[in-house]
Amino acid sequence: MVTFEGGELFFIPTSRSNTMLYAPLLRKLFLISDGLAELISQSGFDSDCDDINYLKKSLLEGLKRKIVPEPPVDNSDLHLSLELTRDCTLSCIYCHAEAGRKESMNPELLETAVEYAFRTSVERNCKSVIVSFVAGGEPTINWPLFRSSVKKINEAGKKHNLPFRLSITTNGYYNELERKYLVEHFGNINLSLDGPEDIQNKHRPTRDGKKSFPDVIDSGRYFASHSNSFAVRVTVTDYNVRRMEEIISFFDDELGNKADVVFEPCFPVGRAREMHLASPPSQELFLVNYLAAKEKGTELGIKVTCSSDNTDRVISTYCNSLARPSFVVTTKGIVTACEGDAEGTIYNYGRFEQGVFRYDERGVAKIAELTTTLPEKCNQCFVKYHCAGDCPTTRITGQDLCIIRKGIAQYNLGKILS
Repeated sequence: MVTFEGGELFFIPTSRSNTMLYAPLLRKLFLISDGLAELISQSGFDSDCDDINYLKKSLLEGLKRKIVPEPPVDNSDLHLSLELTRDCTLSCIYCHAEAGRKESMNPELLETAVEYAFRTSVERNCKSVIVSFVAGGEPTINWPLFRSSVKKINEAGKKHNLPFRLSITTNGYYNELERKYLVEHFGNINLSLDGPEDIQNKHRPTRDGKKSFPDVIDSGRYFASHSNSFAVRVTVTDYNVRRMEEIISFFDDELGNKADVVFEPCFPVGRAREMHLASPPSQELFLVNYLAAKEKGTELGIKVTCSSDNTDRVISTYCNSLARPSFVVTTKGIVTACEGDAEGTIYNYGRFEQGVFRYDERGVAKIAELTTTLPEKCNQCFVKYHCAGDCPTTRITGQDLCIIRKGIAQYNLGKILS
């Protein structure tokens, strides 16, 4: 890394005997010779030659519009996430929440959480409420409770004259009644489906060990035909990592290009801690196969992405949910900022007690510190303004996705120059 008038510039080697010179906060990217890169590394921009003078002129223009990284927060919306249940119809081998427990949110907690979210939104002059059903088990398994929650949200929206959006991540293991209801009420549907039949049945068997694929692919076909915003979420383990490009072709055959595809590597939490059940893929393997899948998606008109594929944003904190923080309510009434914090032990900052929500300012301060403190190893990294040190959970657990993030960023930047 070198600096120019206080702006950071990073050297990114390529496989073509050239080097990318990247200034993320100036939104400048150059492809220069390795020799010029070496000259700048040793002497900065003091040399008087045409190439150096051209770079200096362009960088000076960039300094006039220098970006100041901001937290990825839009306070025009309040984010409410409801963990309705810890139960599930499936027994996925990598489930982060270890779902399968007969545990559901009680009606008083549900009603209070919904009312609090909408009332707070009005007090903060928010434009809308985003309500997601992601945390914990399968939201639809307790069908009466699920429908009741949607009804209460609709009633609160009318009462407070505030628009809202409903989003769900679901396993799709149900019939057409549930599919139709989701399409009618949810603006965004994310279906967990890991690929062809053998992969899905291995990764995501039913609770009694049967095949989930036939019902889930039927849900996928229905959502692809009827939903206006539909994505497939694929968890990648060592078992299916080499088949990511094949998975895109499979989705094209089954769903057309009506669904975005989101790949995420398995993370060693929850049931995935038992390595004999689900082994996370190596970062190198995930990277190579993700880029192949991304190319295949471009060819077929399918948007392929993952949480590490974010070179288009410049940020100072990794996660919108943590930066807000989001209002995630667990079945036990714990308030946490993260939908992946199933037990509310990492990002908890409140609790439902005696009919009201009580907050712990120490929890809020802890979240703020986790989201704004950049690990020392990131200081010289060219993707630090795109990932802001990655998800804090990776630091807490001693994991990182640096190889994946750097590889994808280098690929995306190379595409700009090609």
